[in-house]
Amino acid sequence: SFAFSIKLIAIVFEIVVSIGVIQVKARVSQLKFTISTGQYRQLIFCADTSLECVLASLPIITYSGCAKCGLELQADENMIYKQCFRCLPYNKVKIFYRPALMTVEDGGCEINVHVVSELMEKIFLNIPAGWLNRSVGTVL
Repeated sequence: SFAFSIKLIAIVFEIVVSIGVIQVKARVSQLKFTISTGQYRQLIFCADTSLECVLASLPIITYSGCAKCGLELQADENMIYKQCFRCLPYNKVKIFYRPALMTVEDGGCEINVHVVSELMEKIFLNIPAGWLNRSVGTVL
């Protein structure tokens, strides 16, 4: 099974390299986020994770980063973000979804796919991570 998975990955990689686009039908069995700060080290969503848990976890699976390169930026005690030295003099900050490891399966085959921040936004229905802090509704 492991050898078959490696062969399948090699075939998929070859197709992607030669064509550029591939469509795969598979079931997402879990999303695993690695958190670098705070009490959580890994946050795992699977099929039985409740919507309430996902919604409560949204602040944990986002981070503030350099708007140009996406590098996670740390804030000081006054919540002033340190600059990204790679992108100076550019100094804009943007909210990103954390990358995740997505496990997909089809029958007996299971593979892990690294999902970057931009694709996480597509998974979350094209809702930018920065919108999660906005209030919704009208004030009377």
